[in-house]
Amino acid sequence: MEAAIDNMEQSVKTADGRLGTIAWKLDEFQKGIEVDKKTSVIQLMQGIHQIREDYESLQEDIRQVHSLQKQLTNSLKDQVNQMKGKYAALRTKLSQTSI
Repeated sequence: MEAAIDNMEQSVKTADGRLGTIAWKLDEFQKGIEVDKKTSVIQLMQGIHQIREDYESLQEDIRQVHSLQKQLTNSLKDQVNQMKGKYAALRTKLSQTSI
């Protein structure tokens, strides 16, 4: 009976050692995952920040293009109005010289 108790105590010690090793490995694994998650979150935040900067830059470019389009439109309208005025003046001159 003592041999069985000694054998059982030895098995419990062995199991306890294995459980300790497994617990340590799980703890190390969790620490590794937490580092990866933190790294992942940091990388994600950096990516989001970069996307935000790119988006803001794109918005500024769009505003500039829109402004340039307005300037071009206004310039073209002015040129059309000038051409209409010149055309009207030439037509008036032509009609006066024809008579």
